[in-house]
Amino acid sequence: MRREGPISVSEDTIFQRGHLWNTGQFQVRFSSAGNLELRDTISKQLLWQSATSGGTKLAMQRDGNLVIYSATGEVLWATNTEGNPGATFMLRRDGALVIQSSAGSVLWTSRSP
Repeated sequence: MRREGPISVSEDTIFQRGHLWNTGQFQVRFSSAGNLELRDTISKQLLWQSATSGGTKLAMQRDGNLVIYSATGEVLWATNTEGNPGATFMLRRDGALVIQSSAGSVLWTSRSP
């Protein structure tokens, strides 16, 4: 599946490997290897990644946590933003991946050190 423009994913949304979002200049892919990747589509540069392998499911959970799970249900990577019901996962036009609270504050970003 491919989406154009800024993306916004709310709670209880699950994606399988191969899912792709595109804002024009930036692209997020849940790769076939199970790695969440953010790329610049012009330079093809990898800007950020979850550094996971073996992920089979990417879930934006009801508690506000974005999680990559293995086929056995093991957590391979997470934003650790649980406790924030109503939070949203976003790919902004500026290329930042963000978890935003229901009140609008940024809980996590791919631009964090």
